[in-house]
Amino acid sequence: MCIRDRLQYKEFDKQFLLRVPTNLGRTSSWFDLSENSLDPILAILKIALKRNLSNDELYNFLKQNLMIQSDLISPINAAEVVGFDRNNKSILFDFPAWSFVLPWQFENIKEKFHTFPISVKNDRLKSGFKIDSNDPVEIMKLNKLGSLDSHVRQYISLLDSIDKNGLLQGKRYGYISAFILIDGECWRWIIGGEGNHRAAAASAIGYNELDVLVEGIIRKEDSRWWPNVCNGLYTVSQAEQVFDDIFNAKPSFVYSSWKSYFTNKI
Repeated sequence: MCIRDRLQYKEFDKQFLLRVPTNLGRTSSWFDLSENSLDPILAILKIALKRNLSNDELYNFLKQNLMIQSDLISPINAAEVVGFDRNNKSILFDFPAWSFVLPWQFENIKEKFHTFPISVKNDRLKSGFKIDSNDPVEIMKLNKLGSLDSHVRQYISLLDSIDKNGLLQGKRYGYISAFILIDGECWRWIIGGEGNHRAAAASAIGYNELDVLVEGIIRKEDSRWWPNVCNGLYTVSQAEQVFDDIFNAKPSFVYSSWKSYFTNKI
């Protein structure tokens, strides 16, 4: 039995705030948060700010390019999200892209298949987009088809709020959450379950440091004890590949078309 994972990688119950360099951060797509990042959301926001777009011009630019990036980045399953090809035998091929879990997460992929769409449904409702279905696959389908406007308005609202008030965090506003990744003497951090929009907006505006709420500390040397390695979803080598790709800001091959488009068209 894999007992040590319960000791080392149980749900982190001692969260703490930490100020981290933005350029050591990794987005949920595994791109870096640096000034030259090609993360789709971050890159689009940076260009919009560089061009000083506002009002209808800003709305139309964000809407057009968020739609394009959504069309260009279409992983079919969870395996493609982590960059696995068919030479990498994995259960991840049997689950939709939005249900993927990282090797060190406590949540398993079957749980996320059911819980993530509900969180998306609730989040979109806060932005004014109501989804009536309770079926996980249908929720995610409707979200992709109909939530673009609410995403655009959410980013515009964030850019405006941060510009006027700074990056608001705390019990009232919530926090950007993060996992700290440690490999030997080096470390990076990746955005956790909350704050993807805020981190992208703050980075685009030019924040060099961010205060994050640490959800967990992940050491590569403990890879064989990670929960989703112990349950067989990842092999040790697959898990370490995922860790290395995030650590080195190497996103999945599914982003190749987006990077080409952004470099040559925008």
